[in-house]
Amino acid sequence: MRLYRNLVAAAVSCLHDIFIKDLNPESTLRDRTKKNRSWGSRDRRFLQSIVYDVIRSMRLYVHVLNKRPVSIDDFTAITAIYLVDQQIDLPDWDDFSSFDAEDIHSKLEISKKIRHLQYAIPEWLDSLGYSHYKEQWNDVLEKLEDRAPVFIRINRSKTDRKGLIEKLTQAGVSVSTVNDSKHESALQIDSKARLTSLPVFNEGYFEIQDLSSQMIAPYMELSPEMIVVDACAGAGGKMLHIADVMDNKGLIHCFDIHAVKLKNLQKRARRTHVSIYQTYLVPKIKHWDSFNGIADRVLIDAPCTGLGTVRRKPILKWRLNERWYRLILKSQQQVFQQYAHMCKRDGLLIYATCSILPSENNEQVQHFLETSIGRSFELVDQLQILPSSMGGDGFYMAKLKRNDL
Repeated sequence: MRLYRNLVAAAVSCLHDIFIKDLNPESTLRDRTKKNRSWGSRDRRFLQSIVYDVIRSMRLYVHVLNKRPVSIDDFTAITAIYLVDQQIDLPDWDDFSSFDAEDIHSKLEISKKIRHLQYAIPEWLDSLGYSHYKEQWNDVLEKLEDRAPVFIRINRSKTDRKGLIEKLTQAGVSVSTVNDSKHESALQIDSKARLTSLPVFNEGYFEIQDLSSQMIAPYMELSPEMIVVDACAGAGGKMLHIADVMDNKGLIHCFDIHAVKLKNLQKRARRTHVSIYQTYLVPKIKHWDSFNGIADRVLIDAPCTGLGTVRRKPILKWRLNERWYRLILKSQQQVFQQYAHMCKRDGLLIYATCSILPSENNEQVQHFLETSIGRSFELVDQLQILPSSMGGDGFYMAKLKRNDL
C-alpha cells in the first residue's frame, strides 16, 4: 500500500482530536474532508479506514505503546503500531524514523495472546462477558470486530418492498432482501451510497435502521388507534416505525431528556409525514401523575452501554468504563420506575436495550418485577439477540403485561 504523507498526517490529527478532545469520530472525519475538497473518494476511504481501524484496536495499541497518548507524536506512534499490525511497511519519513517495526511486531504478538487486549476491550468487561457467556464469548467478540452491515426499513405508508427496490436500483444502489419472515420491511444495502442524499430518502420512503432495532415495533403487538408511550424516544427511529405499524392512527407520547434529539425527531416525522406524536422534554415536566395509566403500550428503550452496537460504534470500546457502567445500571431502574406507571391495566410494557449483558437486560427486568410497581406486572416474553447469531446488532427485548391498577 502506498502511503501519502498528507493523509497519514490527517489521520494522526483526527485521532488526536477524537481521543484527546473527546470528539465524535464521524463528525471529525466529515469536517476534515470538508476542509480538503481536493481529496477524492479513494483518499476519503483511506483516511476513514485508518481512523476507524485504530479506534477498534486502540486499547491494544496503547498497551504496546506503554503510555496513554496525549500528543501528536504519541498518535504518530499509535499510527506506526497500526501500520505494523496491518503488515504495511513504515514510511521513511522523519517522524517515523525512530520506530522499530520488528520490536513493535513482537510486542503485538505477545499482547494478542491476552484476550481483552486482542479484542481491545476493558479487562473488567472481558471478565464480565466471559462470566455470562463462557464458550460463546470468543465468538461474540469476534463478531463485534466485523464491519457492520447497513440495513434500511421500508416505510409501508409510502411504498412496498418491490417499489423501493426499483427506486433504489434506479438510483444505482445495490440492495438485497432479508430472508426472514420477521423482517419483511427490511433491506440490506450492498453498495457504498450516501443514502441520506437520495431523493427517495428525502421523500420518506425508507429509514436507516438496524435489523435488530426493526424487531421492536412488531414485538409490541400494536394496532391502530392505540396510545403509546416512547419513554426514551431520542431522534425518533423507533417512534417512526411504531407510527408506520399503526397506520399513522392513534397517539404516541415521546419523552426524552435532550431537546436537540426531540427536534431531530420532529424533523424526521415531517419528512415521513408522521403526525400522531407529541413530544415532552423531561426536565420541564411538572405533573407526572397526569400520565398514569394512559398507555396501551409503553416502550422503554433504556439507556445502556451499547455493547451490542460496537461494530458500528467502535469508540465505545475505548470509552466504556466500570463507573459509567454502574451509573447506567442505576439509571435503567430509574427509568423503569418513572414510566411503568403510565401503562394501563392489561397493557404491555416493552423493555429494550442494545446491550448483550444480562446485568442490563434480564437481571434488570427481574429486579423491576420485585419492586412495588413491578409486582403489578408479569413477564410475558424476553429475547436476547447476540451479534453472533444474525446480521443485526446485539439486542434485548422483554415484554411485560400489567395485571392490576
